[in-house]
Amino acid sequence: MYSYRDFGLPPDPLWDLRTMPLRASPHLWVRLDGEGALWRQLYRAMKHAIVSGELGAGKRVPSTRALAEGFGLSRSTALPVYDQLLAEGYLVSRRGSGTFVSDNVPRSDNRNALSRSREAALPPRLSLYGHRLAAPNLAYPFGDMERLEPARYEFVYGVPEVSAFPGHVLRRIAAVRLDQVATRSLSYSAPEGIRGLREMIADYLVRNRGARCTADQVLITTGAQQALSLISHTLLNCGDAVLLENPHHLGARNAFLAAGADIVPVPVDDEGVNLSAVSPGVLNRCVLAYVTPSHQFPTGVVLSLRRRMDLLSWASRRAAYIVEDDYDSEFRYAGRPLESLQALDQRGRVIYVGTFSKVLFPGLRIGYLVAPVELQSAFRSAKWIADWCTPTLEQATIADFMRDGHFERHLRSLRKRYAPRHAALREALQFHFGDAVSIGESNTGLHMVAWFDDVAPLALEAIVKQARAKDVGVHSVTPYYMGKPERSGLLLGFTLVNETDIREAIRRLATAFAGRRTPRKRRNAHVDGSP
Repeated sequence: MYSYRDFGLPPDPLWDLRTMPLRASPHLWVRLDGEGALWRQLYRAMKHAIVSGELGAGKRVPSTRALAEGFGLSRSTALPVYDQLLAEGYLVSRRGSGTFVSDNVPRSDNRNALSRSREAALPPRLSLYGHRLAAPNLAYPFGDMERLEPARYEFVYGVPEVSAFPGHVLRRIAAVRLDQVATRSLSYSAPEGIRGLREMIADYLVRNRGARCTADQVLITTGAQQALSLISHTLLNCGDAVLLENPHHLGARNAFLAAGADIVPVPVDDEGVNLSAVSPGVLNRCVLAYVTPSHQFPTGVVLSLRRRMDLLSWASRRAAYIVEDDYDSEFRYAGRPLESLQALDQRGRVIYVGTFSKVLFPGLRIGYLVAPVELQSAFRSAKWIADWCTPTLEQATIADFMRDGHFERHLRSLRKRYAPRHAALREALQFHFGDAVSIGESNTGLHMVAWFDDVAPLALEAIVKQARAKDVGVHSVTPYYMGKPERSGLLLGFTLVNETDIREAIRRLATAFAGRRTPRKRRNAHVDGSP
């Protein structure tokens, strides 16, 4: 093994040969790095020598025969190297004279490291939108989870059990689609999505969610998050005020903050979002509201009919819009799914957002929004500018999956699979914690929140860490609040843990709480922590 020091050469971080095999030519101070095909090694070495100035402008280089002999290579290895360098302009050939280094080669930056480090320290030149994206107040719901080793009992939320997905069915449908696909189907599709999928979605929403919509109002997006981004860019000016549930979905907060909106947090109680807690003056400033009425995220409460009508009345008076994020209401374990807020809207004030991520799998990245008629054109243009269209083959495959009844059949199967886990989690919490835990009455969704009134919010983080040390992954609701919550809660997804493991995990969780509870006055059943 050799180093640049063995040849009296100055240190070069790009060509530190302390761990590389060496081959050198007596004609040129170029060295091969030992990685990949020989002609690629020789090409990289020659190019580096030219750009770094070791081979100065106008300097003659050896013939391909001499270069090959110097390295002990065949001439057929050296020929493509010179051909490539000539084609890229690093070398020039002069008839009857030979091959020379070009006079127009850009040289590597040889300024001292201090000068370069000072330049690197300068802030990037960003637009106002770019600065908002780089701001530390944007939060990512799965950021901490990505840095952690998965626990044996992982109560991750919002993720379906993908192993239960009938992949063989989707593969068969996709294969048929590929065999029968017309040439035009492989080209760009309309920004709003293919007609077949939009018809299937509209039909499903009308039958199962009571929606008032047609296929023309449906726009296919790359997941629900893109729908929120399109809404923010299309409807919000910098400084506009947006009503946001508190606590809330971080993806919505991020989209509105990135658009420059002023967030107005609205407390959530046992009837859902409470507009009466916001002063009339502030309400009059707001142009948009974001809600999760069928299964509030993260608390799980259902927005009462009275509050729904209050919200629709406000939007109608102020000519404002309401974003209804219906992210997991398909999973209802007692009775039929609740009617959507959009079903009550008679003035075209609700923008309905849905996704396939919770029923099928997150990596599919297909969501949709249902727009009021007057917004269809604007959203279509916004989608075209963002990415032109969502992948066509995936859209066609999901359309067939729905048309043939597989989607609703799979949904029924998941409900049967998750219902015992939902029940087991509730029973285990009540058994191990008794009156110390409060659990919402919601029979919907892929998670539940356990509230602990005898644990201070600051103490809960230590309990979360202690639980992970016991191989139980749980997550605090604190990051989903704007401001400090007055109540401690754990967000518990149950889709990836079976009933037996749920009981063992909650037993372990109870031991993590041992000795950390402090007697506190019991609160009323207000999930925002207000008295």
